[in-house]
Order: sequence, then C-alpha cells, then structure tokens
Amino acid sequence: MQRINTPDGNWHAGDPSQGIKGTVVTQPYMQTVQEELAAVPESVGMQLDPADNKQIVKAIQKMVADAGTNYQPKLGYTPVQQGTGVGQGTNAVKIGWAKDGSGLRVTVDANDLGLLALASQLAAYASQDWVKGYAVNKAGDTMTGTLTIAVPGGYSGVVLSASGYTPRIQTDGAGKFIGVVNGANTAVNMWVYDGGQVATRSNLTVGGTTVGGGANATFATDGNVYGPVWGGWLSTYLTNTYVSRGAPRMSDRLIVSRDGWQADIQLQNLASQNSNVFLRARLAGGLDIINSAYNAVPWQVSDVGETWQSNSAHVGGATLQTDGNIVGANVPWGSMFAAFNNKANVGARVQWDSGIAEFDYVGSVSSNIHGQIDLPAPWVVTGLRVAASTSSITAIWQRGVVLRNQ
Repeated sequence: MQRINTPDGNWHAGDPSQGIKGTVVTQPYMQTVQEELAAVPESVGMQLDPADNKQIVKAIQKMVADAGTNYQPKLGYTPVQQGTGVGQGTNAVKIGWAKDGSGLRVTVDANDLGLLALASQLAAYASQDWVKGYAVNKAGDTMTGTLTIAVPGGYSGVVLSASGYTPRIQTDGAGKFIGVVNGANTAVNMWVYDGGQVATRSNLTVGGTTVGGGANATFATDGNVYGPVWGGWLSTYLTNTYVSRGAPRMSDRLIVSRDGWQADIQLQNLASQNSNVFLRARLAGGLDIINSAYNAVPWQVSDVGETWQSNSAHVGGATLQTDGNIVGANVPWGSMFAAFNNKANVGARVQWDSGIAEFDYVGSVSSNIHGQIDLPAPWVVTGLRVAASTSSITAIWQRGVVLRNQ
C-alpha cells in the first residue's frame, strides 16, 4: 500500500484564487487503493459483488468468527474457557498472582475469594487446626460429633471394602430397619428394626462360627437349636429324653418326685366333661386313687397288696357291697345274705314236711313182676312194706315222705 505522492504524503486542497492546485489523484494511487480494498473480501474466499457495498464489513466479521473458533491452533496451547459450562453463569472470573507473592488469587466479578490452595500445599493445610475442626482425614480420624449420611432415595448406607469384599450397612426408610447386606449386594443378611426386633437370613451362631457343630450354639432357621449342653441338636435331645404328646413312648421308668409331696398324676376326661382322676403315691407305699374333686380316696392299695375301696366292687354280674353282701343273678336267693338266711342251722334235725306215701312195689304180685321202682324228687324212702309167707317175700312196697331242713 502506498500514500499519495506528495512531499509530505498528505492530501492538500487547492486554492484557485491564488493559483494553487490541489493534490492530483493519480492512476497508480487509485489502483493501489482498489487492490487493498478488494484484498479484504477475497482473502476470506468471497467473490467481489458490484451490487454489495458491505463486503469489506462481512469479510472482517468472518475473520473475527473464524479466529474465535480456532484459538488453540493459533495460540499453540489449550486455553481455559470462561463460563458457558453446565450450571455456570456469565460472571467474570479473574485469576492473578497476589501482589505480595503469597499465591494465586481469585476474584469473581468484584468478589475476592482469596488464595487458591494448590496440591503441593494441601499437606500443610490439613495439619492446621482450623482444617481439622471440620474435615475428616481419610487415612483415619476421630469424629467428635454425630456423622449423618443422607443419600437420596430409599436407602442410605456405608460400604466397607477389604480385598475386594464389599458388604454394606444401610438403612431402609420404608421398612424402618438397619440392614447388613452381603458383599454381592443381593440380599440382607441381618435386619435390626426400629422396634428392637432382630432377624437373620440364615443360621445364628453364639460363642463361635461353626454351624451345627463345635463348642458354640447354633440357632437354625427352622427353630432348632444346636449346643454342647444338648449333646447336639435340641430336637434330638428332646426326642430321646422326653415323652412327646403326639407319640408318647418311653424307653425307661417315669419318676415323679418332690420332697415333702405325695406325688400324683392327673388324668383328665373329655374337656367338655371336666372330670378328673388322680393317681397318688400312698403313704408307707402303695397307691391312692383320688376322686375328681380331689377330696376323697375311693380306692387304695397298700405296699403289700391289700386293697380298700369306699363303695361296692363289681365283678362280672356280681357285686360285692360295702356291708359284705354279694349280690348277683347267679348267687342263690339273689344274694349271699339271703342264701345264709335260708340255710339249715348248725345241729338242726330233718323234719317231715308231708305224710307217708306208698309207692309201687318190687317183686311179684299175681304173677306181675316189677324189677325196679324209683321215688320221684323230693320224696325219700322212710320205710318198706312186704308181702311174705313163712318161706319167702314175694313183693316190697317203698314208703316215702318229703323232708324239710328245719
């Protein structure tokens, strides 16, 4: 580009009244001006348009826009962009070295934020009491107040990690419990509810970690208990030691005893009848059977086999009454007392209860021979009558009476 061809390189106005000519516009100068102006739009790839008088302005705008999108190549390093990030405003952020040389200082708009803490300075900052007052060292520290962990959502917890094993302790806002979760984060192994209830997903061991063995106790999920005091599982101990209500079978003697007590066993009839019988150990040996009201002993047996009872004894169709009488259909006269009352007294003589009657004969009468004659009951023979001569007896008639015992 060149200036106008005048001694001082400036334009001068002429004064015709004084005969002074103005600066002459030459062809070389105008050609230079034209090339300079045309070079501006052509340098950004624009074709000259005689109808567009704003091509130089457009060319300059394009240069500025192109320059704004290509800072890094032009600068030769990665710049920091101010603002326009997610959640960022358009505030002016100003970073500069402090005048006193204490470090980098940050100002946002007119708000002085103070010095930046660099990584090389963190160790020194962490040792300051004002930092320790509100920060916890991840390498180990002591909290002097309550630590609250609030995680958005239904669960809030802490993950414990050791050699790749990562169980967690968490709270459930809906269930109101603290849960210990397994390392795979697929199941809760233990629940502690707000009301105090504790539940486990599997067996619970006390005094050790062996399940169903060793010297510790195990509470199984089905309610069974294992422990050395039982010699194994409690269900097995109970089966081998006690009588089951559902399958009552004992393999040894049952002993019911207590000092100063006549041991007894209560047997109850149907619940709707509410009747009972009590089997009680008798003093000096033997057995008492006590009534339902537990106020009388209807039957008892001594240690040597003697028996007593307070009412009649029934054996088949016979009854032994409390007064000693025996009553029954097969007892003579219906009872022993009646039979005794109808017996002959000691020393009693037999008396006739009828007159003498004569029955048929044995022998020969008028050539009719009878070889045998029997008296019917209850007649007995009391005498004989004969037909005889001096030389023989030809016939004998039996004579009889009915007797009574008194």
